Amino acid sequence: MYIKLSMKGIYLILLIYINCAILQSCTDEPPCQDALNPNCPNFNPCLNKKPVTADFEIGMTGNPSAITPFTDMFEEDTLFPKAAIRFRAKTKGAKYIWKLGSETIYDSAFTRTFYNAPYGRYSVTLIIEKDPDLACFPGDDGKDTLTRYFYIIERCKLQSTGSYKGVWEGKKDSFIFKISHIYRQTQSYWDTCNNFEFVIVNSRNYNISQDTIDSWDVGESITGNNFCMFRGGISEMINGEFRINPLTKKIKFDYTYNHGDHHVIFNGRKL
Repeated sequence: MYIKLSMKGIYLILLIYINCAILQSCTDEPPCQDALNPNCPNFNPCLNKKPVTADFEIGMTGNPSAITPFTDMFEEDTLFPKAAIRFRAKTKGAKYIWKLGSETIYDSAFTRTFYNAPYGRYSVTLIIEKDPDLACFPGDDGKDTLTRYFYIIERCKLQSTGSYKGVWEGKKDSFIFKISHIYRQTQSYWDTCNNFEFVIVNSRNYNISQDTIDSWDVGESITGNNFCMFRGGISEMINGEFRINPLTKKIKFDYTYNHGDHHVIFNGRKL
């Protein structure tokens, strides 16, 4: 069958074809570009996987022999006062061999106290074995070893110890306060680098008269290299956290006092 089309008919067919092409291009979704989606053409099943690694974290925690507000705390660092330190592997479901001094540990994580340890540098080694993912890492033998170092230092050398200047939120005048470590006997105090107790001088000169607080007044407290944490006791004198950025020296002191009736935030930097 032969159909003869006029120029007008040919033009109409071309116009319909062009319109359909434009409509199709507008309705088609852009191609999937999610490398984690198996339905996408660029799917990469190895993108978020890693070869077997002995990498691990070192952090300050609460006393493992007592239930305290800091029992589950973990503050990663390499500089510590005489404190409880937790070591935990990043790889799950492996065989673990830790070497800490003369001790060998076979758990994925463990805590040791350094309350009576001499100041100085310490090393800890993790040896790990796990079935490798050969589809993604054909050269992985499933074994790795890593040694990391950490330091026990005097409390007066912690980043969190020192004098700070800044302002409370909602206030205009600048203010200076100091965190120091002390030895206390009855009503006498001596500055020291070794004691567990610490004082905050002028920390509460906000709207009330008392300007010095020691850790006995706050129920329970803990001091690390870049932070102090307070958990109020019966008196609820102070409850909150102090943190310092070790690079910029900027600080934030966020706490409540008087049974939580007053909440204040102090921003500043170390002098």
